[in-house]
Amino acid sequence: MSDECMSNNRKRLKVLFISTWYPSSSIPGNGTFIKEHAKAVMTRNDVTVIYPCDPDLDSIYDVCISTEDGIDTVRCSVLGVISRSRNLLIDKLGETRAARCGTASQRGRRPHRRAAAALLGNLYNVVESVTILIATFLGYSKLLSMRWRPDVVHAHIYSAVFPALLLSKLLRIPLVVTDHYIYFPPRTLTRVNQFIAVWSMSRCNLIICPTFAYADALKLNKIRGTYLVIPNTVDTAIFHPSPSELDRDCSAKKRILFVGNLVPKKGIPILLEAIGEIAAARNDFLLHIIGDGPYRNEYEEICRKLGLWDSVRFHGFMVKTDVAQFMRECDFLVMPSYYEGFGVVYAEAIASGLPVVGTNVRGPDEVVGHATGLLVRPGDVGELKGAVEYMLDNHGKYLPGELHEIARTRYCHDTVGGMLDEAYRSLLASRPFRGQPPSLQQ
Repeated sequence: MSDECMSNNRKRLKVLFISTWYPSSSIPGNGTFIKEHAKAVMTRNDVTVIYPCDPDLDSIYDVCISTEDGIDTVRCSVLGVISRSRNLLIDKLGETRAARCGTASQRGRRPHRRAAAALLGNLYNVVESVTILIATFLGYSKLLSMRWRPDVVHAHIYSAVFPALLLSKLLRIPLVVTDHYIYFPPRTLTRVNQFIAVWSMSRCNLIICPTFAYADALKLNKIRGTYLVIPNTVDTAIFHPSPSELDRDCSAKKRILFVGNLVPKKGIPILLEAIGEIAAARNDFLLHIIGDGPYRNEYEEICRKLGLWDSVRFHGFMVKTDVAQFMRECDFLVMPSYYEGFGVVYAEAIASGLPVVGTNVRGPDEVVGHATGLLVRPGDVGELKGAVEYMLDNHGKYLPGELHEIARTRYCHDTVGGMLDEAYRSLLASRPFRGQPPSLQQ
């Protein structure tokens, strides 16, 4: 019997996602890749998501159940002010930690403020962990009242693992964790979160990582267990090339695209410096920057100082469908990040038929290869300039259909959903994972 027939005849499992990142009305871009994972699982199994820290719920205790894009979603919050203040604190701590990507003078500023922020972060994490634990169990109690019981618990993000671990032990079912944050950037977790992450993740039945680099990084953080690499997923029904060149904007200027949060780790000042040097010699292109963040005003000021307003456009945040449409109208993607756990935008661009200029750091180097683009050293203006100039003149050598096929076979919902299905069923049957690289077994 073929694998497809066996898949069709299998009983659909009930998978419970617990995640502390997930899209909401106020922060629609938060954890969109986790929602894509849920859609991938839905190709073969049923998924219910518990989001225990929804910032849009501001009462002392609130639980809302709805169906979103076919996914049953339980949004809950305990002490809603904690969820709202969480985002502000993350921004403040992120500014302090992001300075590690900046200059030596930036890194040396006001150490007493960094120490105070670290202490505040530790105290806050204790309170936050308790509220997430309570909210998770209150959310599950609603599912229990509906006589819904999962076969597998799948936690996303280290801060969701502890409540997921307790729930899986109570239900006596396997626990899978996929983390997207813990190591990248290095040494940015507070001591409290570091302890919680190492203790709870080491007790999971399976640790899924989006790249081999991520798996190695978690092991360096003394997180022990059985590892499996399953990449992030892309909705190739949305991210695809234009059916015809006639559908594209026929502007004479070539269109370069950046998509991401406007934060230091994305290397935008380096990109703008490289664009400034290129613009001094040619004016046949536009750089379009999609995304928002706390550093937008600073980056716009850099554009003003470099005289780049004729060469750069800031568009702000866009929903995925609009990003996909914009990608179809561009010629190539540039994202010179200092570090990425995976880099979903790389995969989305490749699926849209765009070649990519990225950075040669562990993680993205598993997504971008010779067939899909170029990699340069992070922070190297000269290399980045050369790669962008090459793409301006040679992006047509990368065929959109071939790029899309590469992304479809690696990252589409059906491919990733099949890998996750195999992982779940292997756990439930207590059998080895098919295709598991020996180097990842411990």
